[in-house]
Formats: sequence, C-alpha cells, structure tokens
Amino acid sequence: MLFGLLDDSLQARKNRQRKTYHNTIYLAANNEKMISENGPLRIYLRNIQGTYNGDLEITFYTRTNCTCQKFTCKAVKTEDIWFSMTYWGRNYLHVTRNKGAMGLVFLINVSEDGDVTSVLVGTGPGSDLTPEDFEIFKSKLRSLRMPLKNIIKVTETDTCPRD
Repeated sequence: MLFGLLDDSLQARKNRQRKTYHNTIYLAANNEKMISENGPLRIYLRNIQGTYNGDLEITFYTRTNCTCQKFTCKAVKTEDIWFSMTYWGRNYLHVTRNKGAMGLVFLINVSEDGDVTSVLVGTGPGSDLTPEDFEIFKSKLRSLRMPLKNIIKVTETDTCPRD
C-alpha cells in the first residue's frame, strides 16, 4: 500500500513538471527596436516547464551578431495567471495555450532604465502557425492595442540549437 501511494505521488509530480517544447514563430511589440534583429527581447523560445510548486522554468535563446546565447530563467508565480522573472530587467508573463498547437506568451518588460515594452510571442511546434492560429495571434495583438505592422516572423533567423 505504501509503495502505491509513493507511485501515485511520483506520477502527480511528473505531471506537474511537464515540458512544453515550442519555437518562437512570431513576435510583436509596442517598441519594434526591442524585437528587431539583435534586439534583447527577440527571444527564441525552446520550452516552458511547470515546476512542482507552480512556477515556470523557461528556456530560450537570444541571438546577437549570429551568436546564440542560451538562457534558463525561473518565472515565479505572482498572481493567479501572472509570473515574474528577471531577464533584461524585470518581466511579467502570462502564458496561454490555445486549442490547437499554438501557445501565446504576453510579456511586459520593465528595463533597468524603467522603459516598458509589451511583447506578444506566438509559439508552435513547427516553423509556422496555421491560418486560424495566426488570426488568433492578430486578434490578441489588437486586443492589446499593439499595431499589426509590428509583427515579425522570426523562424527564418532562428539558427539556435533545438535542445
């Protein structure tokens, strides 16, 4: 009986620590400079892993002058749907997953200088979103009052390792 309870406990912990592998496909921001080529918020997401205590471990790359740098950041749950992590200042994140394969990460970055940048990240397992998922991405962007002209497809510049 004790071994059965331990097995159930280990299985529950494994379920909470699921990895979600995704690639950044689209980025949009209220400040295009931050997500432009070599920009600090042009992130190439690799995975988001939930931890046993409800926080997230986020692995991504940035690319500067054709050199990829890997980051693994702990995002601490601060409210019901928000997480906070440190990278290029303080970041507040909201992560959602749609019915399809697409995931959305809404990030608010407060730089060390106090500048605020809002970023919407559209992710998926491949190199493009379905037309339906891309429409959802654009709809979310409109609801955040960010211009559609700021959408950048980043899969062509993603030469970082796939881990």
